[in-house]
Amino acid sequence: MHPESLQSRNIDVMRCHALALLIPLASYAAAQEPSIHVSYTTRAARASKVLLDLKTLSQIDLQATHDVEDEVILVSVKDLPLSAVMQRIAVATSCEWKHEGSTYRLVPAKAARRLEDKKDEEMRVQGIRKAIDARVKTLSDSNATGDHNTPPHPPVSPEEAIITKLLQAIDVTVLADMGPGERVVFSSDPATHTQHPFGGNSTELINEFIEQHNAALANQKDDIDKQLDGMTAAQADAIKSFTKKQNVRIGQVNKALLVATHMGFGVFNMTQLELRLYDQKGTVAYSSNSILSMPGDDFSNLVAAAQGKKPSAPSTKETPIEYSDDSKALMQSTKGMSSGNFKLNLPADLRRKLFNPSQFDPLSFTSSDEILSYAKSKGKPVVADIPDSVGGGLAAFLPGSTTTVESFEKDLDQGKSMVLVADDQFTVIKPAFASQSRADRLDRDALTALLRATDGKEIPSLDDLSAYAIHAPDPMQGGVSQMYLTLFVPGASQQSMDGLTSWSMLRFYGHLSPDARMSLRQGGKILVSSFSAEQKACLEQMTYGALSQIQVEDPQHKADDQPYWMKIISGSSGSDYRDEPTESVPNGLVGDGYVDLKTSNESFAAPVSSDGSQDVASLGILGADELAIFRMFKEDKNYAQISAMLPSFGNLRVGQRTVLSFTFHLTSQVSVKQILKDHHLAKDAPIATESTLPDDFQKQIAEKLAMFQKSPLGALGALMGGGRQAVHP
Repeated sequence: MHPESLQSRNIDVMRCHALALLIPLASYAAAQEPSIHVSYTTRAARASKVLLDLKTLSQIDLQATHDVEDEVILVSVKDLPLSAVMQRIAVATSCEWKHEGSTYRLVPAKAARRLEDKKDEEMRVQGIRKAIDARVKTLSDSNATGDHNTPPHPPVSPEEAIITKLLQAIDVTVLADMGPGERVVFSSDPATHTQHPFGGNSTELINEFIEQHNAALANQKDDIDKQLDGMTAAQADAIKSFTKKQNVRIGQVNKALLVATHMGFGVFNMTQLELRLYDQKGTVAYSSNSILSMPGDDFSNLVAAAQGKKPSAPSTKETPIEYSDDSKALMQSTKGMSSGNFKLNLPADLRRKLFNPSQFDPLSFTSSDEILSYAKSKGKPVVADIPDSVGGGLAAFLPGSTTTVESFEKDLDQGKSMVLVADDQFTVIKPAFASQSRADRLDRDALTALLRATDGKEIPSLDDLSAYAIHAPDPMQGGVSQMYLTLFVPGASQQSMDGLTSWSMLRFYGHLSPDARMSLRQGGKILVSSFSAEQKACLEQMTYGALSQIQVEDPQHKADDQPYWMKIISGSSGSDYRDEPTESVPNGLVGDGYVDLKTSNESFAAPVSSDGSQDVASLGILGADELAIFRMFKEDKNYAQISAMLPSFGNLRVGQRTVLSFTFHLTSQVSVKQILKDHHLAKDAPIATESTLPDDFQKQIAEKLAMFQKSPLGALGALMGGGRQAVHP
């Protein structure tokens, strides 16, 4: 985002919050103002605790309603009127005080929150428009003739050009309404409410693109052959498999789709775009992928940080954050993650605090230090409402992530996660997107229960995880939940090479009664018509959301049998229209659909630490998939750079897990398949090394290894090592 755009955006934000400030103040003025002075400092804590502390200090009854008590706030004041502190708490949380007898109750300020909701939506729309405008400018610059004093701009490919032109023709408010983990589909011929029209002259634009693409493909055929020259046949086939749907001549097209997907893993959040063209038979005639670079997406900065580069020039002044001893210990324990050291060495007292987020809030560590240091630099008391989005996503453990007061202030100015409210006497900070912050607030008690279960079993059960998922946002979107689950909870973030854990599937399972779970395990089925509202919402997300994996059960349908992770890499869009949920299930879920379940059992391994440290939880469960692909990387010299970043496993404990394979039969031919795994690791589980694992486990690993070596990933190994071999006839 350009500096002038940032300035304009933040002026709007400040105006919004200035008006929001007046609403609770006006309401508060009608009540008797407590005149007592207080001195009080707390690191981030739930509003209920902060108000209880202030009540103890002032002997004035301060309470919060149920929908406010879990807001996470920070206060640091010295000898100031309680009334002034209460006013700023109301502003930061978008609330107002109700005076009821001898009690002051903090309640949502409906008018202020409506204003925030509207402003959040407007900012999302503005951000998308700016992102599209940036693409349009790039396209315009590439087409400009220029002069001898102006260096030529890199050409924009026909694929990028058509996607940019189609983006100009869509309703941007539809994209603005797309939440985390969702997808929306724009169509040249939308037949149902699950698709949206392009608008404008999209048909002419697409026909023009087809002509350009076919002409360019004819001219580039020799170039493509030259690029593949010198590779083995397997390597050439691997390259072709990634690009087969782009490097084809396009015939007559019957329908065009532009699919926008909000993909994410914390800091890797991005809006992915796919242009897909269908022929008259409904077969995918062409597809290509692109990215819509949205304001606030930190993907490019993340890559720069991982390479040891600073994304912008350093400030002329750098004031270090005054980190607490606990924060320093946490940062030190995760310091090696950026260089391939995936072990944690947490002091016992810090571990005790981290595993009790109900008492020691996740935002009470580095996030609190940053706010307190910033407020100290301004010489003002501070009241802040802190969103969970700042709470230690994986970016916190990458090189160059240590924050200075100046860089923190810059983030505030840009409104990445938090914004500063205009106030002459206080530093008042609140979430940049307040309504989203409230929706994404993690239940600290649910997290504490999950961590306790993990601490007692080392690996939580499926029941433990699903109970947590009901009360927690998807950790793949970053923030507090992502950090805790990635570091401490094995099995919560991934389902082996089957893909990331589906939060919607976990929630669906969590909403099943014990009787329903037992019935499914015994071979029964449950009709969609009997699903609860929560279960239907979960299935809709699994069907139409970002991680949709519908399957067509038809002998004549050419199934895409790539592993899930390969589909993500190659941008696979299936073979025909039936692989697209808005085409194959166009009118939403039907009542006569049903779900059934098949179970199986398999072994897994868990690393054993010999030095008192522990592997990060994301490496706490090693199935045949993980052990096979790690072995491939280590045995193939061409993957030396990747192999150097992988952990070395010494002793392993062998456990057993039940694999639950759910099939949601949506129609007679279309289904959604999901997998959950229930792990059990006995305290006296047998110890082995990678070479002495049980025979049946070794056999599974060998089979997986052979599969990976034959996959495009294995064939491309020599390219990663910089080597080429002659193509054999």
